[in-house]
Amino acid sequence: MFYFTPPERRRIYLMRHGSVTYFAPDGSPFDPITIALDAEGREQADAAGRLFGTESVRFDRVITSGLNRTVETAARVLAAADHPEALVEAWPELEEIRGGHLNSIADEDLRQSFLGVFEGTVNEEARFLGGESIGELMDRVHPAIARLRADPTWRTVLLVLHGGVNRVVLSHALTGSRTLMGGLSQAPACINALDVGEAERDWIVRHVNVSAIDLLQPNIRHSTMENLLMQYLTWRKTAAANAFVGTKTMADSHRFEIESLEAWARAHVPEAQHGLEVTQFKGGQSNPTYMVTARGASAGQPKRWVMRTKPGPAAKLLPSAHAIEREFRVQQGLANTDVPVAKMVALCEDESVIGRSFYWMEHVDGRVLWDPSLPGFSTTERSAVFDDMNRVIAALHQVDYNAIGLGDFGRPGNYFERQITRWTKQYRASETEKIDAMEALIEWLPAHIPAGDETSIVHGDFRLDNMIFAKDEPRVLAVLDWELSTLGHPLADFSYNVMVWHLEPNVFRGMSGLDLPALGIPTAQAYLDRYLDRTGRSAIAPEAWRFYLAFNLFRLAGILQGIMKRAVDGTASSAEAIQSGKRARPLAELGWQTARSA
Repeated sequence: MFYFTPPERRRIYLMRHGSVTYFAPDGSPFDPITIALDAEGREQADAAGRLFGTESVRFDRVITSGLNRTVETAARVLAAADHPEALVEAWPELEEIRGGHLNSIADEDLRQSFLGVFEGTVNEEARFLGGESIGELMDRVHPAIARLRADPTWRTVLLVLHGGVNRVVLSHALTGSRTLMGGLSQAPACINALDVGEAERDWIVRHVNVSAIDLLQPNIRHSTMENLLMQYLTWRKTAAANAFVGTKTMADSHRFEIESLEAWARAHVPEAQHGLEVTQFKGGQSNPTYMVTARGASAGQPKRWVMRTKPGPAAKLLPSAHAIEREFRVQQGLANTDVPVAKMVALCEDESVIGRSFYWMEHVDGRVLWDPSLPGFSTTERSAVFDDMNRVIAALHQVDYNAIGLGDFGRPGNYFERQITRWTKQYRASETEKIDAMEALIEWLPAHIPAGDETSIVHGDFRLDNMIFAKDEPRVLAVLDWELSTLGHPLADFSYNVMVWHLEPNVFRGMSGLDLPALGIPTAQAYLDRYLDRTGRSAIAPEAWRFYLAFNLFRLAGILQGIMKRAVDGTASSAEAIQSGKRARPLAELGWQTARSA
């Protein structure tokens, strides 16, 4: 059961390692705990993952017992949550049983006395063979928990502890009793959450009893926490994606006078004559994006638009950055092609209206797929999603840009030379620290540009989460975020799209290391082959392909460095801007590693 937690409360999360089989000294198991790989087990593990993931838990302190497994688990949790590993604290008071172990107990009567602990009763005199008694274990654990509870500086703490009697005793300590279990789960692997109140023993226990998913081999001692942790990581990624879904009140740094926007809308948008409601989308680090809803709408769904703005007046922005007027123009030009885009409504470059340039487009009702592993999708659905993304980028690169009035949208030819120069300048203008890998790429890339040249419209940031898919089918309704679009080399654009196959899942929302065939997701080579088939292009030389990937990693590192600079200057539009900016270095290092392998 889950209880509502008032905001004034503080919370301790318990993540427990546990052995699924206990052993006698001769190696034979007794009372083995078997975990079924069944629907119920999956539901329980999913519920535990949701407890962390959907709450987007951030930990002020992370404490372990000091055992290798608990420290490693804590480190993995922190990595998934973008926490520095330095937060992990090892408390000697929370170590496993000193001088003995439950598994060393062969006497049946003695063993039964210890099993009573799991049933909610405690014999404090019971002593581990050659080690301390349960009472002595309590004597060192209880003061540690009391000290933690008395510390007023934290709101959320994660405890990662090994299974066994010390975990049980900790449950007693947290619930303020030496004899009662307090309703806490004692599954082989579990997550508990306890809300700390002001009064003594004022704890509200929220727990998930997790039968961790595992295929167990007989007579093998095996921790199930790693299985539970994988569920947690899945839900953590879902929660991270949800952080970008929906709208919020306007951020102070991007607030403007709605009355001024309403006056402009009355002159330029016929359906917006009776006032506006404006909220800000949670995503959109580069250009703040807003949902605009007409007041006084007739029966049916209210009229809605999406407004994209620059993050500030042009005088405060990097040269040629945040080109929303180019976004407007390219989408307007693509309106009658095979490339799905939102319908453009109006562009305003008069900064006196809301303090910066902006444009309106029709709202497209669909879904944005933030996680490329597509959790919750079937293998058939995943395959279809990636195939439609492939279809759209192939269609884009075959558009006759002269025929749709975009012949002057960029300079044909020498795309890589110009882009390397541009992003070097942008990087220099936004540099906050020296990154050796960026310096190496700045020198290496111009000398290794593949022979041959060609030109098409390029999106510049073509990836899964820059598209709106239909709610009920794997079909792209609109491609978003055309800020970096221009006339350029189609293989630069396509290789950027393929980078997701080479990036780590928990850091860059990538797919490196995933079992793609099992998920129904095409391999990078299969995805490339489908694109080559759709565009009628011949095979690409391996050394050229490695250059394209290294170039895009350099370019993306430059983009993220720009986000870091804006975060430092206070103009970045997302709370995640600093975290994004910190990824510039590892991306540059991956780019240089890719280049050196060529």
